[in-house]
Amino acid sequence: MAAKTLARFPDTPENRDIGTAGRVKYWHPYELKSVMREVAHRYPKTYEKIGNLLLQQGFDVSGSAQRHEASEIYRMWLVIMAAMPPHVIPNNRGEPDQTPWAEINWEQFTEKLRP
Repeated sequence: MAAKTLARFPDTPENRDIGTAGRVKYWHPYELKSVMREVAHRYPKTYEKIGNLLLQQGFDVSGSAQRHEASEIYRMWLVIMAAMPPHVIPNNRGEPDQTPWAEINWEQFTEKLRP
């Protein structure tokens, strides 16, 4: 049985033009988009490592799930929080706040995800 891997963007001329050829496709649930999109863009290797960690732990990170259960999203978030390197800056480009991951108070965001 082949090992599961994260889905990647195909190597097409269009994907090469926009810089996505060979990159890992978004695997995070919609509820984590506000945090994980920027991580995926700025830290693609870290995004891939965390996606692989979640995959190894049995989470559905195929990107094909229509909806994840609230409890699964919450558990996924706890793994992400623990695995994220402390220097990662998850804020959107152009925002003045460049606070690293380890210095952000995630309590409010985490409470919103609690099932």
